[in-house]
Amino acid sequence: MDVAAWAERIGLHVLAESTSFAFALFVAASGAVLLIELRRNRSTAIVRSRSFMMDVGYAAIYRGGFFQVLIFAGVANALEQQLGFLKLGWLSGLPAILSVPIFWLVGDFLLYWMHRAYHRVPFLWAFHAVHHSDQHLNTLTGGRRHPVEGVLNGLTLYLPLAFVLGIETRSWLPWYVMAQVLEALQHAQLDWRFGPFYRVVVSPVFHSIHHSTEPEHFDRNYGLMFSVWDFVFGTAAAQRERPARYGVDGLVIRETVWGHLFGPLRLLDWRRRHHTHDGDSAPRSETEAGR
Repeated sequence: MDVAAWAERIGLHVLAESTSFAFALFVAASGAVLLIELRRNRSTAIVRSRSFMMDVGYAAIYRGGFFQVLIFAGVANALEQQLGFLKLGWLSGLPAILSVPIFWLVGDFLLYWMHRAYHRVPFLWAFHAVHHSDQHLNTLTGGRRHPVEGVLNGLTLYLPLAFVLGIETRSWLPWYVMAQVLEALQHAQLDWRFGPFYRVVVSPVFHSIHHSTEPEHFDRNYGLMFSVWDFVFGTAAAQRERPARYGVDGLVIRETVWGHLFGPLRLLDWRRRHHTHDGDSAPRSETEAGR
């Protein structure tokens, strides 16, 4: 298969346009939120930190649509014939005004449980710990994801929904843009609670508690887009104010590319060497840390 035929098969032209559009929207949205953050905090310390520079790098990879929209949608299109037997097509006959919101709900529900697994399964937590290593939340912190987590999220969300529910890849963009804008808001240093929608949509205050170092906030507020899952399944925290500190006490992941890439391997090795014979896990601050 030549390059032109391959590009046509995966819908490269459409996906590239979608990625560019998603990137432009994300830059505009996150830039606006960042300006609000800086004005609120009256300090530029956040943008001058090494952790912020790391977050900028993550944003370039994950937040522009390249990873989710271009790569995963391309893979889905390329494997459509081979994996077509998995398609149930439950939503394929619905108009986008109905199918896309259902996609949002089902997708967020899957990611809620995947997020809980990241905090419960030691192997998954080792990679998710990179996201929680940021002690200074900002609007770009949401993109701080180890590549292993990025792939697992894509496999959890995009490919199953594309094939099982019959969502066309061109319909992924609205979900992606909405998720990225909300995630930019969620990690911002803002005291926004979204008023009466606090129990429905994840707000900056709601998600900041998830990053808290306080033990009573461990295993709380897992929702990605919708906070309603936490209230339904009993994982919502009672506190409704931002915590004083963020991160994981005792967790050390160097703010370098190599530190983020290979830090999880060190955590896995630490757990293996300190795992006791009676089945007790290592201290929460060193491995699971309640996250």
